[in-house]
Amino acid sequence: MFPPRARQLGGALLFALAAALPGADPAGAADPVPVSETRPVRLDVVEASPWGAHHVELVVPQPLAWRAFVVDAPPRLVVDLHTEALDAPDLDPDGALRLLGAGRLASGWSRLVLGLDRLLTVDRAVLSDGTLSIDLAPAGRRGFEAAVRLAPGREALARGAADRGDTATAARPGRMRIVLDPGHGGVDPGAMRGAVMEKDIALAFGLELRALLEATGRYDVVMTRTDDRFLLLDDRVALARAADAALFLSLHANTVTQGQASGAAIYVPSRIASDPASARVALLENRSDQRAGLPGKAEQDDVTLTLFDMARPATEARARMAAQRMVTALSGSTGVIRSRPLRAADFRVLRAPDMPSLLLELGFLSDPGDLAKMQSAEWRAEVGRALIRALDEWREADEDFLALMRR
Repeated sequence: MFPPRARQLGGALLFALAAALPGADPAGAADPVPVSETRPVRLDVVEASPWGAHHVELVVPQPLAWRAFVVDAPPRLVVDLHTEALDAPDLDPDGALRLLGAGRLASGWSRLVLGLDRLLTVDRAVLSDGTLSIDLAPAGRRGFEAAVRLAPGREALARGAADRGDTATAARPGRMRIVLDPGHGGVDPGAMRGAVMEKDIALAFGLELRALLEATGRYDVVMTRTDDRFLLLDDRVALARAADAALFLSLHANTVTQGQASGAAIYVPSRIASDPASARVALLENRSDQRAGLPGKAEQDDVTLTLFDMARPATEARARMAAQRMVTALSGSTGVIRSRPLRAADFRVLRAPDMPSLLLELGFLSDPGDLAKMQSAEWRAEVGRALIRALDEWREADEDFLALMRR
């Protein structure tokens, strides 16, 4: 029987390394197995017993470094594999094991996240004869007590930030630096509609908007990601602040499961949401790290929050000025949500105290018209041109605002 603290941690971690890859690490210390030289890892068999234990098998065609662990709130089984070839399983969304995410985690690593119907612990995990077998037992029944203290480390996943986005250099004279943040990525697909994923929509738009902005000669652009990879929410903000950005723009797409909605919306940072729907959107987006199998970083201490609060009013005012101009530009070109296109919510990626930050929802995947538009290069270019007009206006107004602040 485990002590209460061990049970409260909600799972056990088993880190097993194949003999062919000794000492491998989820930060990518060992070389990944090239995709061209391997068949994809895939989920082959999933069984759930009536008394609560589950058995999971993954077909692993060659020896790989791997680890498997369970995390709580909500209960999830996370499997990391040292390969970039991973087939997402097709699971019953209402079953005892549900697919929450599958895809690239970091350079050379992929992650599979399965939602559990209850809190379980890793009872046994073995890679043998091309099959990774994982037995899950009810929490507190059995497990690896010593391994519980090896909670999945976030530091290894946070290392190598320079490999994740653009390399920031000093902004060129006369140019304003903008950081574009395509939301989600890798193991976290974001909203989905059939085979269309939010992460792909956001990345395609971000890359095209970067090209349009840089072509003006008035903007330098840094991307938080330029390919399909996972990024922690706080790391996105840290990258933008390290780049000394004048503006941070996070790119997303929305969806609804009830009713109908269409059009774009701009969100500004606020501790208090402008409406219940915005609060729900922020809550969902702030769980991005959890959906990828990570608990997320702890909140700042009281002293840090106090210092941040002193800087926030001016920063949020500047962000609202930019958002208002974007709403006007989009309203006259591509269309926005008819009811309150300018909204406010406490998005984690908008919490930088010294950098105006905005979140743009391009449209709704659940609306056929919006879905078709977001997949259209012509429509994305029109949105990009509208945003540039808004940024040009805001840049001039922001310079005046900062000059007043310095008096």
